[in-house]
Amino acid sequence: MQCEHRTDDNVVARLDVADRKAKFQQRSPPLRYGPLDWGAVFPLGMYAVATKQMAAALGLAFLAPLAPAFFEVALAAWTLAFIGLAWELPRKLAHPDLWYLALFRT
Repeated sequence: MQCEHRTDDNVVARLDVADRKAKFQQRSPPLRYGPLDWGAVFPLGMYAVATKQMAAALGLAFLAPLAPAFFEVALAAWTLAFIGLAWELPRKLAHPDLWYLALFRT
């Protein structure tokens, strides 16, 4: 009887893991490109430039290393947004009657 009990526990544990995985997949939507992505990445570049200019204008040496770090983050975000656009645009252009509406969906 103990063996049956252990088997039941094993089945319950597997079902619990499968249930948690399904819930996680429901909570995390797939990454998709949207035009609002550009609104999120644009300020990153502006922060990099503003940090560099503020460090120079106020003579704050501790800010100087932050500007290149912000630039690298901004460049990575811009690159990902552009890759998303390049990936999504051909699919939208394949349906010429709907591409305009689909490009501006959020």
